[in-house]
Amino acid sequence: MVYRERNVAVFGEEQIRLLSLVDIFEPLSREEIEVTQWKNLNTSVEEGETFYTPMDLCETLFVLQKGRVRIYRATPEGREFTVAVVGSGTVFGEMVLTGQRLRDSYAQAIEESEVSAMCRADVERLILDRPRVGLQLVHLLSERLATHETRMEDMALREVPARLANLILLLVEN
Repeated sequence: MVYRERNVAVFGEEQIRLLSLVDIFEPLSREEIEVTQWKNLNTSVEEGETFYTPMDLCETLFVLQKGRVRIYRATPEGREFTVAVVGSGTVFGEMVLTGQRLRDSYAQAIEESEVSAMCRADVERLILDRPRVGLQLVHLLSERLATHETRMEDMALREVPARLANLILLLVEN
């Protein structure tokens, strides 16, 4: 995948609006979003396009401004396991903050999407410059951890009908 490099300072009105809707940037004012000087790589992704694979060695936090993305893992036999589906206005690949990447995972657009990528150094600088972004990221990670713990508990302790009911409820909530 080839990303187009842009600077936030030259983003148009729509780009700034989309960034303001991203969960970790919610605490920032419009002016703070406009003056934030991180280099980010922005691209449009077509439906069905896989834009991250385990072969990508980048330490990247992805910002999903518009669309939906499926994070999945694949077995050597070609079977796929969906780890998460993320929607507009959130981030994924947050393991970059721990020095890891989307280990053994793929990212595929479920629908046409607008995705930005921020390298680890830019994410760290943004958190140091705007601690409220870091707090939002901590809250997001805590919610995701709780969701994964619930899924693991369901798989280990519940019968199939109860697991299906919980999965349907989770999908409806998302």
